[in-house]
Amino acid sequence: MVCPKCGNKQPDRTHECQKCGIIFAKFDPSRSMSQARRPQPASSSSFGPRPSVSSGGGGGGIFSFKLIFILVIAAFAMWSYNATRGLPIPPGAYQNDEHSFAVSVPEGWMTISAGDLRVMMVNQGGMPGGLTLKDLVIGFRPDLPPEQPAPFVYIAAMKGSLPEWTPSALEKAANDFEKGAGPWLKEHSQEVVKVDNLTALKIFSKLKIKGPNMAITVEGLQGVIPGWNKAYFITAVWPMRRFPNAGTTVDEMIDSFRVLKRPYLPRYYGELP
Repeated sequence: MVCPKCGNKQPDRTHECQKCGIIFAKFDPSRSMSQARRPQPASSSSFGPRPSVSSGGGGGGIFSFKLIFILVIAAFAMWSYNATRGLPIPPGAYQNDEHSFAVSVPEGWMTISAGDLRVMMVNQGGMPGGLTLKDLVIGFRPDLPPEQPAPFVYIAAMKGSLPEWTPSALEKAANDFEKGAGPWLKEHSQEVVKVDNLTALKIFSKLKIKGPNMAITVEGLQGVIPGWNKAYFITAVWPMRRFPNAGTTVDEMIDSFRVLKRPYLPRYYGELP
């Protein structure tokens, strides 16, 4: 007997093929021929072009995701270009490329190098407010004899980012300032402001400094301004009686400060609290 499916020869009285296993009584020749004519799917290991697959299902989702991603990137780029731009550098301003800032210096003032600043700070007992000697960048004062009391401004740049000026952050800043000023501090206040389109903090203070043979009341103003992965501290002190208008001059210096390498955190560009 010959198997009608695979052609295997075997004894006549068998009921099923010994090679392919079909039951002779249930075998349908027409169905077998239909399956033989049906094209078989290509093996995943075969070479040559694969049949194209219609994109009318999941392809639309991928396209939509790409479009949304492109729109988000474009929106961020537009925000970054417009929101992070600073104000123009004032004409004749002092510019520090190493620390990426510029500031207007009053006419008749001289600069003090970072090295001379460090010597001055060591003689006065060290740096206040958590700053270190290595943070000092530059200083300014009127071009007067060194022994004559005069307004004094120095700029420090400290690595790290400033917090968002929430009520709790402002309270901590006030406590830190009081701790750094010590018993000399008589009064102080602080205000969140905009400097070069950045959210900054100004701290106003009055201190009474007493020595063995002298007592002098000075006023102070500090600006805390964010930069690229750093914070700038502009600190000024001046004798009240000899320089009653120095506060206005120092305030104008802080307002003229320009951050040349802009910070990237959105919290520095928001509305004032």
